[in-house]
Amino acid sequence: MSGDGSASGTIVSAPVGIDCGTVCEDQFRQGSAVYLTATPKAGSVFAGWMNCDIIQKDQSCMMSMTGPKPEVVARFHLATEATPAPGATATPAPVPTAAPTAAPSPEPTAVPVPTPTPSPAVNQAALSVVTVGEGAVRSSSGGIDCGPVCSASLEVGSQVTLTAVPAQGYKFKRWIGAGCGPAGKKPCTVTLNKSKTVKAKFVRKMR
Repeated sequence: MSGDGSASGTIVSAPVGIDCGTVCEDQFRQGSAVYLTATPKAGSVFAGWMNCDIIQKDQSCMMSMTGPKPEVVARFHLATEATPAPGATATPAPVPTAAPTAAPSPEPTAVPVPTPTPSPAVNQAALSVVTVGEGAVRSSSGGIDCGPVCSASLEVGSQVTLTAVPAQGYKFKRWIGAGCGPAGKKPCTVTLNKSKTVKAKFVRKMR
Protein backbone atom coordinates (compact mmCIF):
# COMPACT_ATOMS: atom_id res chain seq x y z
CA MET A 1 0.00 0.00 0.00
CA SER A 2 1.17 3.54 -0.66
CA GLY A 3 -0.35 6.90 0.31
CA ASP A 4 0.38 10.61 -0.09
CA GLY A 5 0.90 12.34 3.24
CA SER A 6 -1.36 10.76 5.86
CA ALA A 7 -3.59 9.00 3.31
CA SER A 8 -4.15 5.32 4.14
CA GLY A 9 -6.52 2.37 3.81
CA THR A 10 -6.86 -1.38 4.26
CA ILE A 11 -6.66 -4.39 1.92
CA VAL A 12 -8.49 -7.70 2.36
CA SER A 13 -8.42 -10.82 0.20
CA ALA A 14 -10.86 -13.48 -0.89
CA PRO A 15 -10.06 -16.28 -0.13
CA VAL A 16 -9.17 -15.03 3.36
CA GLY A 17 -5.52 -14.61 4.29
CA ILE A 18 -4.66 -10.95 3.68
CA ASP A 19 -6.15 -8.28 5.97
CA CYS A 20 -3.75 -5.43 6.56
CA GLY A 21 -3.08 -1.70 6.35
CA THR A 22 0.58 -1.34 5.31
CA VAL A 23 2.56 -4.39 4.17
CA CYS A 24 1.51 -8.05 4.36
CA GLU A 25 1.71 -11.28 2.39
CA ASP A 26 0.23 -14.77 2.34
CA GLN A 27 0.41 -17.97 0.28
CA PHE A 28 -2.48 -19.24 -1.85
CA ARG A 29 -3.16 -22.46 -3.71
CA GLN A 30 -1.46 -22.82 -7.13
CA GLY A 31 -3.92 -22.04 -9.93
CA SER A 32 -6.46 -20.25 -7.70
CA ALA A 33 -7.85 -16.73 -8.21
CA VAL A 34 -7.33 -14.20 -5.40
CA TYR A 35 -9.45 -11.04 -5.20
CA LEU A 36 -8.06 -8.00 -3.35
CA THR A 37 -10.34 -5.20 -2.15
CA ALA A 38 -8.97 -1.79 -1.07
CA THR A 39 -10.95 0.35 1.40
CA PRO A 40 -9.79 3.93 2.15
CA LYS A 41 -9.84 5.15 5.75
CA ALA A 42 -11.59 8.37 6.79
CA GLY A 43 -10.11 11.38 4.98
CA SER A 44 -8.59 9.24 2.19
CA VAL A 45 -9.71 8.06 -1.26
CA PHE A 46 -8.63 5.00 -3.24
CA ALA A 47 -6.52 6.01 -6.31
CA GLY A 48 -5.75 2.72 -8.11
CA TRP A 49 -3.70 -0.51 -8.27
CA MET A 50 -0.15 -1.28 -9.43
CA ASN A 51 0.96 -4.74 -10.72
CA CYS A 52 -2.63 -6.10 -10.72
CA ASP A 53 -3.48 -8.92 -13.20
CA ILE A 54 -7.09 -7.80 -13.81
CA ILE A 55 -8.99 -4.82 -12.35
CA GLN A 56 -12.68 -5.74 -11.89
CA LYS A 57 -15.61 -3.40 -12.57
CA ASP A 58 -15.99 -2.83 -8.80
CA GLN A 59 -12.27 -1.74 -8.71
CA SER A 60 -11.17 -4.94 -6.91
CA CYS A 61 -7.89 -6.55 -8.05
CA MET A 62 -7.84 -10.16 -9.33
CA MET A 63 -4.56 -12.08 -9.18
CA SER A 64 -4.25 -15.45 -10.96
CA MET A 65 -1.89 -17.61 -8.88
CA THR A 66 0.03 -19.24 -11.73
CA GLY A 67 3.39 -18.68 -10.02
CA PRO A 68 5.32 -16.08 -7.98
CA LYS A 69 3.76 -12.62 -8.31
CA PRO A 70 5.28 -9.11 -8.09
CA GLU A 71 4.30 -6.86 -5.19
CA VAL A 72 0.76 -5.51 -5.64
CA VAL A 73 0.39 -1.87 -4.52
CA ALA A 74 -2.88 -0.08 -3.63
CA ARG A 75 -2.53 3.73 -3.83
CA PHE A 76 -4.49 6.18 -1.65
CA HIS A 77 -4.71 10.01 -1.69
CA LEU A 78 -6.06 12.52 0.80
CA ALA A 79 -9.74 13.23 0.16
CA THR A 80 -9.05 17.01 0.04
CA GLU A 81 -6.82 16.60 -3.01
CA ALA A 82 -8.41 16.86 -6.45
CA THR A 83 -7.55 13.28 -7.36
CA PRO A 84 -9.13 11.83 -10.52
CA ALA A 85 -10.85 8.46 -10.14
CA PRO A 86 -8.68 5.41 -11.06
CA GLY A 87 -8.31 5.13 -14.84
CA ALA A 88 -9.80 8.58 -15.46
CA THR A 89 -7.95 11.29 -17.36
CA ALA A 90 -7.99 14.78 -15.90
CA THR A 91 -9.39 17.46 -18.23
CA PRO A 92 -7.16 20.57 -18.36
CA ALA A 93 -8.85 23.86 -17.52
CA PRO A 94 -9.26 26.16 -20.54
CA VAL A 95 -6.56 28.82 -20.86
CA PRO A 96 -8.02 32.35 -21.25
CA THR A 97 -6.80 34.29 -24.30
CA ALA A 98 -5.31 37.74 -23.69
CA ALA A 99 -7.34 40.59 -25.13
CA PRO A 100 -5.59 42.27 -28.12
CA THR A 101 -4.23 45.79 -27.74
CA ALA A 102 -6.21 48.35 -29.74
CA ALA A 103 -7.15 52.02 -29.84
CA PRO A 104 -8.85 53.38 -26.73
CA SER A 105 -12.18 51.63 -26.33
CA PRO A 106 -14.33 50.31 -23.53
CA GLU A 107 -12.47 47.59 -21.67
CA PRO A 108 -13.88 44.11 -22.35
CA THR A 109 -15.57 42.37 -19.48
CA ALA A 110 -13.69 39.28 -18.37
CA VAL A 111 -15.76 36.11 -18.51
CA PRO A 112 -14.99 33.93 -15.48
CA VAL A 113 -14.02 30.35 -16.28
CA PRO A 114 -16.03 27.94 -14.11
CA THR A 115 -13.91 25.56 -12.05
CA PRO A 116 -15.06 21.93 -12.41
CA THR A 117 -16.07 20.34 -9.13
CA PRO A 118 -14.85 16.76 -8.71
CA SER A 119 -17.56 14.22 -7.94
CA PRO A 120 -17.32 12.85 -4.39
CA ALA A 121 -16.00 9.28 -4.09
CA VAL A 122 -18.74 6.70 -3.50
CA ASN A 123 -18.38 5.37 0.05
CA GLN A 124 -18.62 1.62 -0.50
CA ALA A 125 -17.42 -1.55 1.19
CA ALA A 126 -16.87 -5.03 -0.26
CA LEU A 127 -18.49 -8.23 1.02
CA SER A 128 -16.54 -11.34 -0.04
CA VAL A 129 -17.93 -14.86 0.37
CA VAL A 130 -15.87 -18.09 0.37
CA THR A 131 -17.34 -21.59 0.58
CA VAL A 132 -15.60 -24.73 1.88
CA GLY A 133 -17.13 -28.02 0.79
CA GLU A 134 -20.06 -28.43 -1.59
CA GLY A 135 -22.69 -25.72 -1.30
CA ALA A 136 -23.68 -22.16 -2.21
CA VAL A 137 -24.37 -18.85 -0.45
CA ARG A 138 -27.16 -16.46 -1.44
CA SER A 139 -27.78 -12.90 -0.22
CA SER A 140 -30.92 -10.88 0.47
CA SER A 141 -29.37 -7.97 -1.48
CA GLY A 142 -26.17 -7.19 -3.38
CA GLY A 143 -26.45 -10.04 -5.88
CA ILE A 144 -24.41 -12.72 -4.11
CA ASP A 145 -25.34 -16.21 -5.39
CA CYS A 146 -22.22 -18.29 -5.75
CA GLY A 147 -20.15 -21.35 -4.99
CA PRO A 148 -16.39 -21.15 -4.22
CA VAL A 149 -15.67 -17.38 -4.26
CA CYS A 150 -17.62 -14.20 -5.05
CA SER A 151 -17.93 -10.61 -3.84
CA ALA A 152 -20.15 -7.54 -4.10
CA SER A 153 -19.65 -3.82 -3.40
CA LEU A 154 -22.35 -2.14 -1.31
CA GLU A 155 -22.82 1.18 0.46
CA VAL A 156 -21.11 1.38 3.85
CA GLY A 157 -23.62 0.61 6.60
CA SER A 158 -25.67 -1.80 4.48
CA GLN A 159 -27.04 -4.96 6.11
CA VAL A 160 -26.96 -8.17 4.07
CA THR A 161 -28.54 -11.46 5.12
CA LEU A 162 -26.65 -14.54 3.87
CA THR A 163 -28.26 -17.97 3.53
CA ALA A 164 -26.19 -21.17 3.14
CA VAL A 165 -27.58 -23.79 0.72
CA PRO A 166 -25.78 -27.19 0.91
CA ALA A 167 -25.42 -29.39 -2.17
CA GLN A 168 -26.94 -32.88 -2.30
CA GLY A 169 -25.19 -35.18 0.16
CA TYR A 170 -23.81 -32.26 2.21
CA LYS A 171 -25.00 -30.24 5.21
CA PHE A 172 -24.14 -26.72 6.38
CA LYS A 173 -21.90 -26.73 9.47
CA ARG A 174 -21.05 -23.14 10.42
CA TRP A 175 -20.08 -19.58 9.46
CA ILE A 176 -16.56 -18.19 9.91
CA GLY A 177 -15.74 -14.46 10.07
CA ALA A 178 -17.65 -11.17 9.54
CA GLY A 179 -19.20 -11.46 13.00
CA CYS A 180 -21.45 -14.37 11.97
CA GLY A 181 -20.23 -16.87 14.52
CA PRO A 182 -21.22 -20.55 14.63
CA ALA A 183 -24.85 -19.85 13.74
CA GLY A 184 -25.67 -23.41 12.61
CA LYS A 185 -28.26 -23.40 9.85
CA LYS A 186 -29.55 -19.93 10.68
CA PRO A 187 -29.03 -17.15 8.10
CA CYS A 188 -26.25 -14.69 8.96
CA THR A 189 -26.83 -10.90 8.86
CA VAL A 190 -23.66 -8.90 8.09
CA THR A 191 -23.40 -5.14 8.74
CA LEU A 192 -20.92 -3.61 6.26
CA ASN A 193 -19.29 -0.89 8.36
CA LYS A 194 -16.14 -1.87 6.41
CA SER A 195 -15.08 -4.49 3.84
CA LYS A 196 -15.59 -7.99 5.25
CA THR A 197 -15.04 -11.63 4.29
CA VAL A 198 -17.27 -14.48 5.49
CA LYS A 199 -16.70 -18.22 5.00
CA ALA A 200 -19.44 -20.87 4.87
CA LYS A 201 -18.37 -24.43 5.73
CA PHE A 202 -20.22 -27.49 4.39
CA VAL A 203 -19.48 -31.10 5.36
CA ARG A 204 -20.55 -34.41 3.85
CA LYS A 205 -23.48 -36.14 5.54
CA MET A 206 -22.75 -39.32 7.44
CA ARG A 207 -24.34 -42.39 5.89
